[in-house]
Amino acid sequence: MADRRPAAADVGTGAGRYGDVKAAWVQLKQLADEGHKDPETLGLLGRTYKSIGAAADSAQDRERNYEEALELYQAGYNQCQDPWLGINAALLAMLLGDEAVAFSFAGEVRRTCRG
Repeated sequence: MADRRPAAADVGTGAGRYGDVKAAWVQLKQLADEGHKDPETLGLLGRTYKSIGAAADSAQDRERNYEEALELYQAGYNQCQDPWLGINAALLAMLLGDEAVAFSFAGEVRRTCRG
């Protein structure tokens, strides 16, 4: 498999920043489906799910997208302990009402940042 991830991740990031979250989601989802499960791709894909969830019309759609985002941020964090991934996982856990998971991630990020 050719490594398309950096270029597609750049496009995904740009599309997400400029409001075309659906286009970013399509590209990043395709990468993940092709086996690109690196922390950067997982985090950017998680960001698209979080944005889609925030804009959802129903609580059910919002929760489903937040759950998907949490799984992606958690998978990325487990690979590299990047604070950005961990704090987003903590936020999503809190939004989903799981304080124990949120505080666990927040504590891990704090320890990571303190070295």
